[in-house]
Amino acid sequence: MTTDEPRRVDLTAAAGDLLRRLSGRHGPLMFHQSGGCCDGSSPMCFPDGEFQTGEADILLGELPVPGLDRPVPFWMSRSQYEYWKHTHLTVDVVPGRGGGFSVEAPDGVRFLIRSRLLTEEELDHFQLVSAPIPVTKDAQGADMSDSHSSLGDRLDGLLQVETFPPSAGFAARARVRDPAVYEQAAADPEAWWATQARERLHWDAPFSAVLDDTNPPFYTWFADGTINVSYNCLDRHVLAGRGDRVAFYWRGEEGEERELTYAQLLDDVQRLASALKVRGIRKGDVVGIYLPMIPEVVVAMLACARIGAPHTVVFGGFAPTAVRERLEVSRAKALIVADGARRKGKLIPVKQMVDDVIADLPDLETVVVVRSAGAECAMTPGRDEWFDDMIARADPVCPAEPMAAEHPLFLLYSSGSTAKPKGILHTTGGYLTGVTTTMAMVFDLDVDHDVFWCTADVGWITGHSYIVYGPLANGCTSVMFEGAPDYPGKDIWWEIVERYRVTVFYTAPTAIRACMKWGEDYPAKHDLSSLRLLGTVGEPINPKAWLWYHAVIGGERCPIVDTWWQTETGAIMITTLPGLTPAKPGSAGLPLHVGRQIGKLARPSRIIWAEDLPKTRSGKIMRRLLRDIAEDREPGDVTTLRDPSVLAQLQRNARTGS
Repeated sequence: MTTDEPRRVDLTAAAGDLLRRLSGRHGPLMFHQSGGCCDGSSPMCFPDGEFQTGEADILLGELPVPGLDRPVPFWMSRSQYEYWKHTHLTVDVVPGRGGGFSVEAPDGVRFLIRSRLLTEEELDHFQLVSAPIPVTKDAQGADMSDSHSSLGDRLDGLLQVETFPPSAGFAARARVRDPAVYEQAAADPEAWWATQARERLHWDAPFSAVLDDTNPPFYTWFADGTINVSYNCLDRHVLAGRGDRVAFYWRGEEGEERELTYAQLLDDVQRLASALKVRGIRKGDVVGIYLPMIPEVVVAMLACARIGAPHTVVFGGFAPTAVRERLEVSRAKALIVADGARRKGKLIPVKQMVDDVIADLPDLETVVVVRSAGAECAMTPGRDEWFDDMIARADPVCPAEPMAAEHPLFLLYSSGSTAKPKGILHTTGGYLTGVTTTMAMVFDLDVDHDVFWCTADVGWITGHSYIVYGPLANGCTSVMFEGAPDYPGKDIWWEIVERYRVTVFYTAPTAIRACMKWGEDYPAKHDLSSLRLLGTVGEPINPKAWLWYHAVIGGERCPIVDTWWQTETGAIMITTLPGLTPAKPGSAGLPLHVGRQIGKLARPSRIIWAEDLPKTRSGKIMRRLLRDIAEDREPGDVTTLRDPSVLAQLQRNARTGS
C-alpha cells in the first residue's frame, strides 16, 4: 500500500504476542487471505515465502509487530480485495479449535483463522492469553457473529466478482499451460484426437483411420485398430512397475476400509474373467451388473471388458423391476449381484428381491452373487454361484483379448423421458480415448501424487467415466465411498477428504446445495487443505452454490471445473481447463477441443432466451416441458413446478420469437 492511503490493517496486542512466538519458532511470517477459516474469507499465517503469491494477489498492508525486526505482510487475492478494499481490518486472536487469528471488520463481524503453525504448547499458551470474542447483537438481540450470517455477506460480495482466474502458482504448475491447445485442436480435430489416442493408450494393432463420418449419426473412431480397455487400465501399469500403487481407497458405510492396489485389482479381474469364460460367457455376450459402491463393481466391469463381454450396470437405487427390464432388453446371459446392500444403516435384501423378478428370463444363465452385506439369500443350483468361490478356484491368468476399436464396451440404460429404458451404447477405442484425455487435462492430473474422488454412483455415466475408466486408464489413485453424504453424519465427505488427503474432488451441484443447507460448520470440522481442484457435474450450478463451494470447500484457493456432458457423449464436452481459463460462476466454460462454432451434427433454427427454466426436482420433467414448448404443444402435468409463471413466459417467448 502507498503511504498516502489510509491504514487498513492493524493488530491487537494479543495477536502481536502470538506472532512473536510463532516467528521465534518458524522465522519470518506472512498472512494470505485466500482461505483457511470456516468460511474461506480470512487469512492464514504462513512462514514467509511458503505461500507463493502471484499476479492476482495484492499487498493490502503490513503489520508492525513490536519485538520483530520486520513487519508481517498481509496479502489478499484480488477477488477478496474487491470486497474488502473499503474496510478497516483488525487482526486479533481468538480461542477455539485449531486456534489462530481473526479479522474484525467495523461492523463487528469476526472470522476465525486456523493457523497450522501452532504447536500444542503454543495452543495451550494461546488459550491462556486470549480474551473471548465479544458477541455482536442486532437491535432484536440476535447473534450477528454467527458464521452463517458472515458467510452470507461474504458470498454476496463475491457475487460481484465476474470471473475467477487460476492463481499464478496453480497456472505455473498446471499440466496444460499453453492456450495454443485450443487452436491446435480446432485446426485439425482428427489429427489432435489421433495424437491423444496414440500417446495416451496402448494399441494391440495401430489404427490408420481416425474418424469415419460418412454414415451419420453412426460415426466410427479408429476402426481398423485393436485395443483392450482392461489392459490399458491395469496390465500396462503393473508391467511398468506400478503394481503396488493404490487404485482405490474404499470406505464402507459403517467405516470399513480397504485398499486395492493395481496388482490386486488385476489379479481379481483375471480370475473373474476366467470364471465367466468357464460359465460360457463369450465376446459379445451381455453381462448385467447390479452392485453397490464396492470394489467388486470395478472388478466386474473390467473382467467383462477383458473378454469383450459388454456390461450393463444398473444403478443400485433402481428397483428390481428396472433390473429385469434392462436384462430383458439387452438379452443378458449373466448377472453379477450383491447378496444385500446397506443404505443409511438399513439392510436391503438385494438378491432376494431380484430373484422374484428374473426367474423366467430365457437368456439369463448365470447369476454371480457377491457377499457384501451378509444378507441371507437362496441360491438356485446350476445358475447361481458365489463370487468369492468362483475367483478362488479360477485360473489366475486370463490374457486381455484385443478388441476392434468399435467393439461394444458397455450399454447404459437411462429412464430418460420415455416410459421404457433408453439404451446408450459406447464402443471401445473412441470412448477410452475421450475419458482418458479429459480425465488428464480437465482435472490437471498428477498421477504420482493426486488422490481423486468422484462422488457419483458407478451406475451412472459419471461413475463409468470418472470413477472407473478415466482414472484407471491414467493410473491414478481414487477414493470410492459406499454410503450417502449425510450418513453416519453430515460431515462424512469432509472426514473422508481429510482421511485420504483427497486433492481433486468432483461432485454434483445438488450435493453442494445440500451441504450448503446443512451449514459450513460440518466442513469446518476437518482439514481440507489437501484439496487443490474442485469439479461439478450432472446439472448447471447456480452462482451462489458455486461461490459457497469455492469459499467453504476450496478455501478460495482451488479452481473449479464446471463440466457439461451427457450419457450420450461419454466424456466431458464443455468446461474450463483449470490452469488456462478463468472460471465464471454458473457457466461451464468453453467447448473442449471441438470447433469454435456449432458443428455439422445440429444447428438451431432459432435461439430463445430465458430468464429461468421450469424447474422441478426432476430434470426429465423439465426436458419434457421444453419439448412441448418448442413443438407448440400444451404441456401436461405442471403441478410440481417451482414457479409456473416461468412456463407461461417461455411459451410467450417461443410464440413471439423473442
